Amino acid sequence: MGKTNYLTRENNTQKVYLTEDTIDIINLLNENYPYIIDSIKKEDIILKSEECNLFKELVFDNKLVGFCSYDFSREFMTAALNNIYILPEFRGNKLFKEELEKTMVEHNKPSIMEPTRFLIELLIKYDYAKKINDNIVASAIELIVPGKHVIANKDIKNEEELSTHFYDLNICSPIHILDIEECLIAYSLALNDDIIRYDCLENRSKLNAGYFEEIKELFI
Repeated sequence: MGKTNYLTRENNTQKVYLTEDTIDIINLLNENYPYIIDSIKKEDIILKSEECNLFKELVFDNKLVGFCSYDFSREFMTAALNNIYILPEFRGNKLFKEELEKTMVEHNKPSIMEPTRFLIELLIKYDYAKKINDNIVASAIELIVPGKHVIANKDIKNEEELSTHFYDLNICSPIHILDIEECLIAYSLALNDDIIRYDCLENRSKLNAGYFEEIKELFI
């Protein structure tokens, strides 16, 4: 295996791309960060979103070691993290935590778009989330799921964006109670990372009325 020729950044300075339009993340990686996109392909990782309007380099020890991307709103000063990738050999250096804290300083309302269970467990590790019981987590950071990926335990007419502070580790999904009397609970489609890493489809196959009644009783 050849030695990686890392891009270097003096004084750990991040390069940031911000636009009112959209950034094609795959094209940007191919053109400017070939060893990053090669590593993503090697791990068989599928990006949650291939577009953003805020793209930031992740730098460690003056080396370019990853990136993160956001759906950013200048009007509302919100930044929803939709991708983060760090080269395997540089994981464990709290780069996610540092980036999260920078976002808190720079924007009024940071959030995470379609968080994986791995990211939720990092939030727990860094004290930004806490387990309520064995599987339900309360997060200080808002969790968002786009409307087209929202499903529920009962029929719903319009799938609107899911915005919540709660997450179910068993099914690897943010959860939101739409109607507590009717026990109507929204959650999200499974993500590839959670299917591969946690085999969440097995737990999802066991979902029944009793499972959601337990969530209802917990929130009551």
